[in-house]
Amino acid sequence: MKLKKLLSLFLAFSMLLTLPAFAASFSDFTDAGSHWAATDLQRAVEDGLLTGTSANKLSPDAPITTAQMLTILNRVLSAAQADASNAPADAWYAQEIGKAAHLGLIPAGVTDYDAPLARQDALSMLVRAFGLTPANQSAAPLSAFSDAGKVREANVMPVANLVSRGLVKGFDGALNANGSVTRAEFVTLLYRIAGSFTDAASLKSGAAAAVLKGDAALSGVDADRLVVDCAGENVSLHNCNITELTLRCEDLKSLSIDSTTTLGTLTLAVGAGSGFQLPTSAKIGTLRILSGPVSAVTAAQADGVELTGSGLSVAVSGAHRALSVAGSGNSVTLAKDAELSALTVTGSGNSVTEQNGDAGSSVAVGDVSVWGSKNTVSATTTGGSAATVYLAGTGCSLHLVSAAGFTAATVDGSGSKLDMMPLSDSDVAGPVGTLTLAGSGNSARIWSESAIGDVKVSAYGSWLTLATTGAGSISVPGSYNTVVKARSGEVGAVTLAGPGNVFKEYVDNHAKSVTVNGAGSTVKLDGTADAVTVNGENATITGAGSTAKLTLNALGCKTDLHANVTDDSGAKKAQAEKEAAAAAELAKQQDESRVLALVTTGYKGNYTLSWAQNHDYTPLEKKTWVQAKGYSSATGWLIWVNLSMQRVNIFKGSQGNWDLIHSCIVGTGAPGTGTPVGLYTTTYKLAAGWTTSTYTVKPVVGFKNGTGYAFHSRLYYPGTTRLKDASIGYPISHGCVRMYDEDVAYIYNNIPVGTTVVVF
Repeated sequence: MKLKKLLSLFLAFSMLLTLPAFAASFSDFTDAGSHWAATDLQRAVEDGLLTGTSANKLSPDAPITTAQMLTILNRVLSAAQADASNAPADAWYAQEIGKAAHLGLIPAGVTDYDAPLARQDALSMLVRAFGLTPANQSAAPLSAFSDAGKVREANVMPVANLVSRGLVKGFDGALNANGSVTRAEFVTLLYRIAGSFTDAASLKSGAAAAVLKGDAALSGVDADRLVVDCAGENVSLHNCNITELTLRCEDLKSLSIDSTTTLGTLTLAVGAGSGFQLPTSAKIGTLRILSGPVSAVTAAQADGVELTGSGLSVAVSGAHRALSVAGSGNSVTLAKDAELSALTVTGSGNSVTEQNGDAGSSVAVGDVSVWGSKNTVSATTTGGSAATVYLAGTGCSLHLVSAAGFTAATVDGSGSKLDMMPLSDSDVAGPVGTLTLAGSGNSARIWSESAIGDVKVSAYGSWLTLATTGAGSISVPGSYNTVVKARSGEVGAVTLAGPGNVFKEYVDNHAKSVTVNGAGSTVKLDGTADAVTVNGENATITGAGSTAKLTLNALGCKTDLHANVTDDSGAKKAQAEKEAAAAAELAKQQDESRVLALVTTGYKGNYTLSWAQNHDYTPLEKKTWVQAKGYSSATGWLIWVNLSMQRVNIFKGSQGNWDLIHSCIVGTGAPGTGTPVGLYTTTYKLAAGWTTSTYTVKPVVGFKNGTGYAFHSRLYYPGTTRLKDASIGYPISHGCVRMYDEDVAYIYNNIPVGTTVVVF
């Protein structure tokens, strides 16, 4: 049954719904019959989704606007209820935008409904409309596309889901994620996802996909993907086998699913005022809740539970294969009899807590994964086998104690907190296999009645407290992290590889070895260690405990830790090597032949100030050069204008005994008007400087008698203190030496006329 026979159907749908619609048969459109989407275009015309834009044009390749897409989806889903929206009140689509807002279809941030929607947003809109995305869709399918990185986080899972289903294939290896969607592309995607539009009585068993109009009483139906539209109030299933069923009912009054029916996934996207009850006789693989009044889910109602909507509050009881909480602002309470093989929390601002009750009450939870941002999980678990914990969110909190323990725990987000401390004396904390803190700014507290396995802290600024009876190796390749071994026991090898790390060992603890490779790290032992080896400079080794052997191989270390044996031969050797290296460097800089070869005339840089800021000769090389050149000056002062590094170097003293007093960045003559190489003297000083019709520079100190060459400030607007040209640090002037105000003032105030000026 065609869609236009089921309703008064869709209003004539033209390009903008404001243009005149031209009724015609599909064969009248000269631009559609041989189009790649001809079959779907013809179907869209016959179903009333598209009309012509002129008497013989369907315009299949014209972009479709956001308002047009939402209007089509509203009508396909029979949407009736509307919320307030940001659409202009006088727009033709104002009511349609309100309906779409009620269904949660509008992408975040959309305000211009007359504009085309980016392809990735259009795909997400279609996914939301038909409730297709699971809570834990892998992003891996997107990796095949060259522009996968352009898909925004909110769209990753919906688009990846369509790709994984084979409903979206891309174009020449790309998704064209930010391109627009044409009329032909939209109706093609719509038919791929929605299938046919029909009523329940006309649905044929074996359908791949269909949207059912109104009430749905199905018996003996096999189907892959069905959607009951917003008009459906009563849904009953008998002896059916359906892979995916989505209920979009705005006012669902009854839902009956008998024990002869099997549902792979039941998606509830129903109105909040619906009055149905979840059946207990059905065989539901996964119950997915987008919206609706569901407040409790038992094991008899679903094997797996997914919350993908927002603001939901649901109690979960009984044994379930998995619980996944996505969306935002959802709250889940785990009943005392809850058993979960896996718990996954994504989205933002979600919480999962156990039911309040007697101290020591607990639930059974297997593998736990927390992603997203500001999500919270708190539970005491019991029974089952050891599982894994993965905390990868931002600002998330996970408080979990397991009697069975965990094979591995990983924190790979930022600013998150992992807490495995018991909530009461009756709680039992099992062993933890391995622990990894890979994110930055995280914190973790681990309590166990037995030793933890190997520990690795690899990022920045995290804090770890180990309240375990022991620990394997503790490796800290990151920087500025703190690890505290609080509970008495033995630790294997401790290695602080990065800089600024801290390891604290409380009394009654023993470490087999502690090695410090990072600079500026701290070790505080109130217990004991077989050996402490320090290879990083400026480390601090302290505490009220002791070590059998302390080996110092680095410089600048501070230690007051008691050691039975201290070996500082390495530190002495390092000190000797440092002094030898310094002496060698000093000799190198004082090597006149090397310095004379090093200092050559001609600019070396790339005409940026940053180059000058990062390149210069050393002060000793400068002194060595003027000494080797044998320069003298009648005033006891000497100025060297160094063209290669764009520096003025000022010395005080006498021939063969010059000391570098002042050095500064300047700007010498540009190519074609370069500052002339040579030996000159300062000739005059002008406090008022020079003012022309285009600039002012002051003060001015002249050199090279009989010419206009001088030291002066950068260029200001005539007679003002407002900079006109701030350029400096590279050849820029007409031959003079431009300087910062304070530097030319230094010359004006200190250098006598008649001082030797070397330009080289």
